[in-house]
Parts: sequence; C-alpha cells; structure tokens
Amino acid sequence: MKSGSVSFAVAEPQSEPQNGSTLSTIFDQHLLATALWVFAGYYLGCKIGFALTFKPHPVSVLWPPNSVLVAALLLTPPRKWWLVLSAALPAHLAAQLQSHVPPLMILCWFISNSCEALIGAGLMRYLVGGPIRFTTLRSVGLFCLCVVFIGPFFSSFLDAAFVVSNHWGKAVTGS
Repeated sequence: MKSGSVSFAVAEPQSEPQNGSTLSTIFDQHLLATALWVFAGYYLGCKIGFALTFKPHPVSVLWPPNSVLVAALLLTPPRKWWLVLSAALPAHLAAQLQSHVPPLMILCWFISNSCEALIGAGLMRYLVGGPIRFTTLRSVGLFCLCVVFIGPFFSSFLDAAFVVSNHWGKAVTGS
C-alpha cells in the first residue's frame, strides 16, 4: 500500500544538458525559481521583522528571514545551499541598507543569520538521514530541537561577538 507522504527532495538535474551548455545545468529554471523565491521571501521577511522592531532598539522581537532561510535549506539539496545563501544575501543587503545600520554590522548579521540556518538545517538533515517529512512526532521533535533551539543557541554567541566587536550596542544605547 502506498503512503500519502510528500518528499521534500528536489529532482536531480539531467546528466546530459540538452543544449550542451554547462551553464544551463548550473542555472536551470528550477534553481532560478528557487533563488527568486528565496530572495522575495527573505526581503519580505526583513520588512516584517523591521515592523516588529520597537524603536529605538535595533533588534526585532521576531526575525522571519531566518525562518525563510532554514525552510529553503531544508527544501534544497545540500549541494545547492550555496544558491540559497547567494539569493538571500542581496535581499539582506537591500532591506538592511534602508535601516541605517552600518555596512559591517549588516554583513555580520547576515553571517550569523546564515550560520543559524545552516546549523539547524544541517543538523536536522544529519539526524533524519533521509528525506525530511513531518509525518512523525520524532521528525517534528527533531525539527524543534535542531532549528528552534540548537541553531539559535549556537548562533547567538556569534551574534553577541559581532555586536561587541562592532561596538553596536554602545552606539545605539549611548553608553
């Protein structure tokens, strides 16, 4: 009897390019669509995150772009994660440059956001060992453990180090 579960694996590109171009195998239509969705989702997530920021503090109560990034990583094969991160970077820059944050801090936050998503998605993939399906309590529990707790926990140390090294907190609070 066949089960009704859905696999999150992405189909492999054809081994033989139809037009003989190597570039077409790297940037096929599916990957370009993925990149555009990641860009749009990350940018919109940034805008929502800024709306959830209590002025004059620069930190949002909730930061949706990290959720977009980890979801995209979980839905994409690890060998294509470079594309997901490459699509998120210009969206991050476009949204953050409008917020009057110093450029170095913008890059540092992108690194820590990416690390949070990579830790969560990478650990989740490692522990699940196959296609990620949320059909069992175990897989949902692993998601909560890896993506909701472990990824943010470890990336928070990187966040704190970046804030201290860039003197961001002193510039904002005036202390």
